[in-house]
Amino acid sequence: MSQPPRSPNLPLDTRSSQDGAPPGHRYFTLAEDVDGVGRAGTRILMAVTPAEVGDQARELDTYLAGFSPYAFCADLLSPVVLVDKEKGKRRDFSMENMFEVVPTEVGRNGAIKEISHASATTDYQTFEHGLASYIPWGAQNEAVELYDVRAASGEMCMVKLDLSREVRVFAHATTLTNWASTNRTTLGSTAKWDNGSAKNPRADLHARITASSQPVTDIFMNPDVAFWFLGDTEVRAYLKQMMGDNALPPDVARSADTQGYMKLSIEGFPPIHICPAKRIPAAGGALTYVLGDDVILTCNPPGGLPRDGKRLMTFTTFRAKGRSGVGVTTNEYIPQGRGINGGTMFEVGYGETHFITNNTAGGLIKDVLS
Repeated sequence: MSQPPRSPNLPLDTRSSQDGAPPGHRYFTLAEDVDGVGRAGTRILMAVTPAEVGDQARELDTYLAGFSPYAFCADLLSPVVLVDKEKGKRRDFSMENMFEVVPTEVGRNGAIKEISHASATTDYQTFEHGLASYIPWGAQNEAVELYDVRAASGEMCMVKLDLSREVRVFAHATTLTNWASTNRTTLGSTAKWDNGSAKNPRADLHARITASSQPVTDIFMNPDVAFWFLGDTEVRAYLKQMMGDNALPPDVARSADTQGYMKLSIEGFPPIHICPAKRIPAAGGALTYVLGDDVILTCNPPGGLPRDGKRLMTFTTFRAKGRSGVGVTTNEYIPQGRGINGGTMFEVGYGETHFITNNTAGGLIKDVLS
């Protein structure tokens, strides 16, 4: 059987066969009579390329790769409290109620010193944060089975909201002026935890814990800071003294392997939260940790929302319950004026405000690395 010259104009049946054909060739059947080639129904052999017999521009429907965010820690640092109103007042009891020493001596016929319970109200107002994504019907309809455009768009919006909250909360917590002067410190060059000649990370933490007006329950640092902290000679000696030569617990080892969120428990210190979340600035730039080279110490006693006037959280987030009643509201609708098939607009958001309840509860160690 002869092989005709290659021609894109031959009237071929779209069906082809590789049975018995040499490499790089296929058998085709003529759909019409062709002078010099054969009559309709004639089977001919033609040289072909993969692009001519396969859809090489087609997207694979068995592969879908992408990125996952690192764990967020803003809810640990500034717990979310749902409130009914977007704007209102909160009441906090004064520290003097518990710590101020007053004269108590009374003469036999003298007057008794009177004291008053001190408290103050502070205004709060939530501010809305939200994102939207338009999903064209064509994009959803033509996507491969693994790619659910609607689900991916909704998840992306929520992740970006969480990332934005992470940046806001940690930026607020690491601003020096938000803390009392007695509860903040900036390390000099000789005290840096990575290469300072007089460094002493354990003493730095101890000083902040001692200065706190309430028991410190949590410590926050990023993985780089944790690396240098755990590698410090004095800290390692302390760990060996307290733990002996025991290996790390399996859950800590697994967290280290995946570079995810990790919670370290060291005898004599509050739990240490390793916060791995990363960000790229809106203007572009390198991928960096959301929590910089700072260490935050906070008070977050057990028992949930303070309601008895005897507990406080260093940082708190008030989030309005909103229309949904759970603090996060989603909207989904078909906007007009976007073609006959159009698409779906997905919106998600919430209204919240975060604040420091008392700037003497906890502390901040600024710039611990060089």
